[in-house]
Amino acid sequence: MDKRTIALLTGVILLALCACNRQTINPFVEEYDLIRVASGADLAFKAKGGEGSISIEPIDQKLEVVSQQDWCHVTSVDGNKINVSVDEYGGLESRYAKLILKAGDAEAVTVVHQYGIIVREFDPADITIKNAARDVAIYYEANETLVGATCDADWATIIIEPDTLRIRVAENTSKEYRETLVNWNFGEMKGAFTLVQFDIAEAGLLGEWIFSGMGGTNFRTPYDLDATLSESADGNGYTLRLIYQTTMDLTFENVRLDKTKLLLPLGGYIGKRNTYFVFPVIAPGAGAVTYDKAITEGYLPLVMAKGEDGKWVATADMSEFGDGVFRFEMWSSETHEGNSRSRMLLKDIHMDKQ
Repeated sequence: MDKRTIALLTGVILLALCACNRQTINPFVEEYDLIRVASGADLAFKAKGGEGSISIEPIDQKLEVVSQQDWCHVTSVDGNKINVSVDEYGGLESRYAKLILKAGDAEAVTVVHQYGIIVREFDPADITIKNAARDVAIYYEANETLVGATCDADWATIIIEPDTLRIRVAENTSKEYRETLVNWNFGEMKGAFTLVQFDIAEAGLLGEWIFSGMGGTNFRTPYDLDATLSESADGNGYTLRLIYQTTMDLTFENVRLDKTKLLLPLGGYIGKRNTYFVFPVIAPGAGAVTYDKAITEGYLPLVMAKGEDGKWVATADMSEFGDGVFRFEMWSSETHEGNSRSRMLLKDIHMDKQ
């Protein structure tokens, strides 16, 4: 083989190698040149879902689009426009769906993003309102409108606003106690609270009562204390004043109303008996008690109900205190150090409205 023939063969081989290189590299470049997103890249939706579109630069081949998540739907492909819809989402974290775009041998990927629900400090406690008609407004901060709230009372209407759960409450003309359970949800977040409409003043519960119980070593001695229930001076709660004969004048401040329960606070100084300082506690037995061995935090609940005669009675619920007994413990100093010096023990406590 002469030199001319060898040179010709060598040239052919080099051309073939260059052609192979172009076939392995150029198609890869052309795929990504072929499918380019013009608008709508990383399309984002709120949690409530909706519709949107993605546009790509013009191409000559038929475009096919497949979603990899069942909550993201490709509704149509119109030429270079991809229309998608996204389902409502109740989760708290963002989620993502890949869209696979194909045109001939070319392939590309774009992402659809859906935000989760973001809500701050929405966990309303039970609410008590008086008998007049009014709106109860519960405000929240979220990136979505409250998804839902329901109640089964015909006197309370739920109104959903972008940043407020509003409950329109009708006037309670009967003046009787009534309540409804309000269920709410922010997507997967769920909860409930009780809405109570009750006014103890209009129900006739303020004023004079008799506070009674059985005392003495064997709880055979009846005690009756004159009692007065009134609103606190600051309007935030109630005050219960007890007077026993001429020897004891006691005042529970910050008495709370919980639905139909009056809650008498334990542990605080409430008055004097002669020279002794009196503290209400729960403790077992009739013997001397040190303050740190007694229940001195929380409340003594008095459950109010109407009797057969139409009068109200409030009965102490001691179920959460085990074998504990309600006691007026008396110390010779305000610091209640050591053992108490005197005491009055009561059980079967109730108050009767006069």
